[in-house]
Amino acid sequence: MDATVSERAINLVNGAKFRAVLPTEDTSDWYKFWLRAGEAVEIELSEMPLGVLYDLEVYDSSGDLFLGTAPLNDRVRFASYEANADGEIYIRVFSSVGSDPTHEYALHVDRYKNLNGTISGAQTLYAFEGPYRIGGGDLVIVSGGVLDIEAGTILNVRSQNVLRVLGGGALNLLGDAAQPVVILGATAQGEDGFWEGLELEDGGSIKRQFVTIYYDVVESQLPPEPGRIVNILPTERPALIRQWYQLASPYLSSIIEGVENSGKWYDPWAIKKRDLYFGMDVEMFAQWEVDSGRLCDQRFQQGEVNYWEYVNAGFLHDMLMARQCFDNDEPASHFRIQRMIDYLRHGKSWREKHGVLKSTHILPKLDDALEQDSELHQHMKEMSTLFWWSHNTSIVYWDHLAREIGLHTQEEHPENQFVNGVIIRLDFSSDLPYQFLSFGNQMPPVGMIGIFLNHGPFKYPDVYPAPPAPPVPEGTVDYHDETTIGLLKTYFEFLLHDGTNPVFTWWLPTPADREARQILETTGLTLDASMQDWKREILDPAIQTLHEIQEKYLKSE
Repeated sequence: MDATVSERAINLVNGAKFRAVLPTEDTSDWYKFWLRAGEAVEIELSEMPLGVLYDLEVYDSSGDLFLGTAPLNDRVRFASYEANADGEIYIRVFSSVGSDPTHEYALHVDRYKNLNGTISGAQTLYAFEGPYRIGGGDLVIVSGGVLDIEAGTILNVRSQNVLRVLGGGALNLLGDAAQPVVILGATAQGEDGFWEGLELEDGGSIKRQFVTIYYDVVESQLPPEPGRIVNILPTERPALIRQWYQLASPYLSSIIEGVENSGKWYDPWAIKKRDLYFGMDVEMFAQWEVDSGRLCDQRFQQGEVNYWEYVNAGFLHDMLMARQCFDNDEPASHFRIQRMIDYLRHGKSWREKHGVLKSTHILPKLDDALEQDSELHQHMKEMSTLFWWSHNTSIVYWDHLAREIGLHTQEEHPENQFVNGVIIRLDFSSDLPYQFLSFGNQMPPVGMIGIFLNHGPFKYPDVYPAPPAPPVPEGTVDYHDETTIGLLKTYFEFLLHDGTNPVFTWWLPTPADREARQILETTGLTLDASMQDWKREILDPAIQTLHEIQEKYLKSE
């Protein structure tokens, strides 16, 4: 490499973003990065200003051009390099079209340990020793070989090489809910729900436990293909959702739901607890999707994608992308993800100031803490607004795509109609016609919604697909309107019932019973009023069509 270039090249730091501007179209920026033999580096040029096109080239230590880039989309360029000897590589950033001296681009490099060759004994990959990358040749686990990949480990499979498990070999992906095994750079889904570059021969075995697989998807105007959004077993998703919402919840507590057999002879009974946190209804809904058969590990591993799998995977994808952008202080690629980032940031700002509240903090001074002008109450109200705005935007976005590619119409008619009702009830819960429960016109996500979808006369179907709705007399409330208004009517019954109100007063930080009575007085309703009366006073003023709901959430401004 020319000595002048070597001297002025800027040293890059592994895992950090370097930002700079290209003042003119003829300008080039030079960078350097040290690699040891057997290591690999991935280089990403991103956040390019609108209206320009930048690119990069990679040179080896001798100054020979090694490669250019592969575009991931119009604003991201990507390259990788595998080192055969110790030395510096050089990276040139230049303009292909135009320049913008007022806006910075971002250059990011990640160092990996290359994995290749043969594993014939026991080997373990740990997160603190990684990240790792399949490269420089295939990685083959032969008979008698065992590769354990521990929780939190990152494995990059973005290369031409594969990971192959032969007969008698074993691959164990041992993630957990807090630290899944992360697979980066997959290009397509392979057999049994894994990625395309993982090959399993007869007699080999793979154990999968909390694994998150990210696919490289080139930006397109077309909806993402089913099975190409996120690769996480459906039964593992509720725990990941719980972890995500607990990051921003102002309070964390738990209640005892019962006891269950632990399977341990020395301690046969275990207390079963339910975590209480802001946003818990999302976990409860996801668990209902699994329990009712709408999401299924077996179908997922066979590559079968229904409406529920597509929307659920899309929503989880948005959560994971928002967490990544939030942790790395990166901009979002889409406004739906930015709304999730806003939710996390608002929750974090409260927790940095007040910490995480427990029931022991609130209950001794419950009346003071739950006054409408208290800081806690105001924060809960703001979080409720951000919750519904972020959650519903993502769900409506993926619901809209599922309809475009025909997954919605593939469901049986009763299930198809039930899906429509779910989307309408989501929006209705976020935009009630009255100021309800001191949270404005929103139902706070503190567990009541999750309880009612699993219990009571209006619970969601526990089989898949949904059975036909029971016939109703002509002129009465239809099945889906009845479910919607029945849920809200049941909220009032719980809040005004002496035996249940004290329970929900803790869950809902508000003088809920007083407000519920005021609403009934204003509308002239009673708990014994007909469903038609409740529909006229509560449902009709707020209900929106599916098209109106899409218009509401899918505008970027």
